[in-house]
Amino acid sequence: MNYYEIKQELLSLKHPYPKSKKLRKAFTSLSYLSEVAPDFSYELREFIRLWLTEGVPYAFSNVPYLYERIRSYLADKLYVFPKNIFIIGSGKIGTSLAPKDFPRKFNSKESDLDFTITDNKLFDKLCKDFLDWKEDYENEKCKPKENQKKYWSYNVKRVPNNIKRGFIDIHKIPAYKQYETRYRFTIIVPVLIKLIEIYTGCQYSDRRISFRIYKDWSSFFNQMEFNLKCLIDKIKPNSNNGKDGK
Repeated sequence: MNYYEIKQELLSLKHPYPKSKKLRKAFTSLSYLSEVAPDFSYELREFIRLWLTEGVPYAFSNVPYLYERIRSYLADKLYVFPKNIFIIGSGKIGTSLAPKDFPRKFNSKESDLDFTITDNKLFDKLCKDFLDWKEDYENEKCKPKENQKKYWSYNVKRVPNNIKRGFIDIHKIPAYKQYETRYRFTIIVPVLIKLIEIYTGCQYSDRRISFRIYKDWSSFFNQMEFNLKCLIDKIKPNSNNGKDGK
């Protein structure tokens, strides 16, 4: 790695909310690197550290202190360190980085707030909740409603793969009292929604607030790197690659 060499397209990105045109240029420049130097992860990880894990999210740019109060609230209720709680997605930098949505702008009336937490203990507890639910579901102790059948069958198959990659999404575990850690979010989220509404005037439904919990920082960076590589592949000139990061 040549520490003296920084691509101009990366230097032109303005913190904390780079314009979508500048992002496209930066990622296009990285798409060239992906062809000539497959191991270009250090630049992606620098981008992830600076733009996705640090600073005030775009969604709270007018009330920065509210963001820190939200982190204090979530940290107290989930028993995690506040610094390990942050927002990614369009709510973070103002532009969606999902391959299928780039460069969609953040919209407080439509966009989601994607909370990310890196904490091994919380991850393990949610994994236990999932495995308990999976066993109950397979033994027909916990039966889905008609509109849940498709999603439950999918989650039973998909979530174990996600767990191996070091993350779990809470909405893929039913919010029933016997799955205690998962159920805790049903108490936490309404207060979070009210807190945001009081200070921003924005009304979020619980479906527009997501939580993904990672086992550790390494798992987070691996997944974000994968997602950004999918985006870079998609925006390459003459690219027909349609795969999406998740």
